[in-house]
Amino acid sequence: MNPYFRNFVSPDEEKDSLVSLLLILIAGTQAPPVIQGETIFFPSTGLTWMRCSRGQTYNVATDSCTGFLVSPQYCSTLDNQCNGTPGGILTSGPAFNSCSTFNVSGRTMTWRVPTHTELKGIVYCSNGTDLKNSQDKTCAATGTSFETPTIRKDWFPGNPTGSLIEFWTSTSDPFNSATAWKVNFTTGSTNTTTAKNVSGYLRCVSSR
Repeated sequence: MNPYFRNFVSPDEEKDSLVSLLLILIAGTQAPPVIQGETIFFPSTGLTWMRCSRGQTYNVATDSCTGFLVSPQYCSTLDNQCNGTPGGILTSGPAFNSCSTFNVSGRTMTWRVPTHTELKGIVYCSNGTDLKNSQDKTCAATGTSFETPTIRKDWFPGNPTGSLIEFWTSTSDPFNSATAWKVNFTTGSTNTTTAKNVSGYLRCVSSR
């Protein structure tokens, strides 16, 4: 795990990170992702992601996403009601419900809000800044320009536009019961916490 984040993650997050690392070591090399219409599967992590942001619909003819994005609250209350314990993972609430009710036709999968560790893993800096293996905080760390949103748009065609593109993770802040982790795809910042009762975009993930 990147030592920069060690003090900011829960035991569950650290476990997720170690499992992901083990899968990569077993594979030997990082296998390329497999695009399956509206989803994309990463063999290196065992995770399947929805390519469109929540609320959008995938158009197979144009390989694009259309429709209106949803941006629910993490929780309607500024406490641990939706995540159980400090630093815990979402188990209820608006964001949780939005992903858990997502359905891909013809496939039986359980969808959820990604953890902080998982969502950090799909941040992409077009200028080459490596946020996974360094202490750089944003894609701007190298001082060169980069494209927004900070994600591979050929893999994830459905993205919000605007000056603030923040997606919820399922991970709550272990030090403040009123906030939870987000990832900022405007700057690539993975070190962001926000009040739980504000809105945020969603990109749902499945581990089976």
